[in-house]
Amino acid sequence: MTETGGGTDVWPHVVLDQPVEGEVVSTGSVLAGWALSPDGVVAVSVVIDGRTVGTAEIGGQRPDVAAAHPHAGDSLHSGFRLRIDAEAIGRSSDAVELLLVAEDGAGRRTELRRRIRTVSAVAIEGPIPVLVCDEPAAGDGLSLDSVVRGWVYSPAGGERVEVWLDDERLGEASTGRGRPDVADAHPDWPGARQSGFYYRLETAPPPPLPRGGQLRLVALDREGQRSEMRRPVRLDPPPVPLAGSLDVPNVRELTDPLRETGWSSPLVVYGWAVDPAGIDRIEVAIDGQTVAEASYGLPREDVLTARADYRRAGLAAHCGWQAIVSTEGIAPGQHALSAVVHGGSGELPLGPKPVWLRAESARADPARQRRLDAVLRCPVCG
Repeated sequence: MTETGGGTDVWPHVVLDQPVEGEVVSTGSVLAGWALSPDGVVAVSVVIDGRTVGTAEIGGQRPDVAAAHPHAGDSLHSGFRLRIDAEAIGRSSDAVELLLVAEDGAGRRTELRRRIRTVSAVAIEGPIPVLVCDEPAAGDGLSLDSVVRGWVYSPAGGERVEVWLDDERLGEASTGRGRPDVADAHPDWPGARQSGFYYRLETAPPPPLPRGGQLRLVALDREGQRSEMRRPVRLDPPPVPLAGSLDVPNVRELTDPLRETGWSSPLVVYGWAVDPAGIDRIEVAIDGQTVAEASYGLPREDVLTARADYRRAGLAAHCGWQAIVSTEGIAPGQHALSAVVHGGSGELPLGPKPVWLRAESARADPARQRRLDAVLRCPVCG
């Protein structure tokens, strides 16, 4: 459970998202959370091991807090953050008190305390491994192409970092990356210069989006020793816009002799659409009047092959849609065909494009039917 200070009758109200109880804090670690008061929060001070190490930057956007506390001060800008520098870490310890002091415009103060572990430039007494996540910070957005980075160190060596989102294992981070800052802060650690890790999300989080989630990092060393850290994040839609196409019927060139041969009932309308926030429905219209609702989820291998951004977002494989439109009662001749995609991101109009409707159906031609029968008839059974 997230530790809090204050409440609706004691102001200011403070929540510390990171570090969590018992987490390792070192040079470059980020302290983040949110604080609220009807009189406004004017300062959030941080004390580690009895020493004031800095004042957090306040006013960060927290739409999740605004949704949960719409009437409690400026909840949208309630976030605070402080990056820990080398001077803030006085010594390595498995039990250090972190004290957070929030003050509001009325002079009221709320204190929040948490036990953490700190790692300084002093050599580690026994393997941990030490695991520090620089990015993302608590409450940050996570989506397709987002980066998870930090550093991991164990005297036993062979460090690897697994990346989990909620209960799903996403993969393993690339380790052994250069971190001269870690080496400078910890000169007694052999191999600290190559302690960095990096992971890029290659698939989008599953819908519904946006929503809250939990990033979990698991560090393992050569001896099988294990460290874990958890961080609340916001799962966002991938940076892929609502898009689509009305493909069939095609608009023929002016010089095409078949341009005005027309379509007979039923008219088949076909296309594709993607929306990272989900497709609700697709309406097909003739001359601005809705005449059908399309079926969605058909395979579109052409979109899957041609659009790497949709493919990587997991949106391309079954983005096809189709509508079967009865044109009975609609006058023959030229009409305007269009469609509207209704998705979680909004509405997308497709078209209009001209379509010629025939008075009679080609399917009713007896000679055509006989030709088709001859082609389709089984040569064995007739």
